[in-house]
Amino acid sequence: MTIESRQALETTRIYSEILDSTIEHFSLLMEHDLNRTMQVVATVTLVLCVPTAVAGFFGMNVLGIPLAEIPWGFGIVTCCTVLASVVLLLVLKKLRWF
Repeated sequence: MTIESRQALETTRIYSEILDSTIEHFSLLMEHDLNRTMQVVATVTLVLCVPTAVAGFFGMNVLGIPLAEIPWGFGIVTCCTVLASVVLLLVLKKLRWF
């Protein structure tokens, strides 16, 4: 009877270690996926911050805003904003942020 009890305890210990190892492995995988997702969200936030800042600056109702008198002013500002966002996106891509 004692031998069977010891074998049962040893088997239970082995299965418990296997289960703990499996849970830890899946936890690490989920943490990696979460980190990757957060990195992509941070990248998108950084890229979208540029047009938001430019639109906020040019959306103010004050006199003396650059390019306000030029007929193509809105297009120039929009192109510069898109260009700045693309450059930032390329820099982040080169740094392997996503």
